[in-house]
Amino acid sequence: MGELQDQVAAITGAASGIDLEIARLFYQEGAQVLLVDRNAEALKKAESEFHDSGGRVCSCVSDVTKSNMVDSFMEEAVRRFGKLDILVNGAGLQHRSPIVNFTDQDWHKILDVLLHSVFYGIRAAARQMIKQQTGGKIITLSSAASVVPCGTTAPYCTAKAAVNMLTKVAAVELGKHKIRVNAIAPGEIETPFIQHWLARPMWKELVVRETPLRRMGKTTDVAEAALFLASDRSDWVSGHVLFVDGGQGLRGVDYEEFGI
Repeated sequence: MGELQDQVAAITGAASGIDLEIARLFYQEGAQVLLVDRNAEALKKAESEFHDSGGRVCSCVSDVTKSNMVDSFMEEAVRRFGKLDILVNGAGLQHRSPIVNFTDQDWHKILDVLLHSVFYGIRAAARQMIKQQTGGKIITLSSAASVVPCGTTAPYCTAKAAVNMLTKVAAVELGKHKIRVNAIAPGEIETPFIQHWLARPMWKELVVRETPLRRMGKTTDVAEAALFLASDRSDWVSGHVLFVDGGQGLRGVDYEEFGI
């Protein structure tokens, strides 16, 4: 029997990268999983990995920057599986530019995906979990950049820092309902999300050099942390930001110096 046997998890951004890896591990550990993403084609491909799941995995196309759509996919999880035990807020977006060049549109777009969607997710999941009266686990995806200022990433760093505090406030408010709320703060992880940067040897060399453990992170590193926070092993943990970054958050990097 797996660590998440018969638990129901909704995971946003689950069409690829870290969040798909989390979905794979949760499924292996016995969970029923709702994959959520706005990219219908990529989501269909991701769901096909679980073709023999016996109905334990399904998907829902959703734009998590729209609160009504977040409410809808939460309802879909309950409709399909009867309850909601775990939410992973994982949808991501990145755009690098010096502050003086950032447009209003890009600023708001990044905060919509990285911060506002997290609030919508926490709110909707908490409402369902309170209704069930069974507690639950809410996991937000932060970043090592939430504590280390990195040039050309102002909205990203700002949003992730805000996610840390939102996570802690939610943990304070929801603890009385036995809902644990924690964040994972990854460092640089090798995913399709950063493939165009990985193609630049100077960039990867910089990241590895500035990471105390001297390697890039893997999606499995983050998935294992998510499993811990979703399982009974973390029942006495709430309001915590778990850094999974090889020590990267201990240092700052100005990417602009490298033309990034």
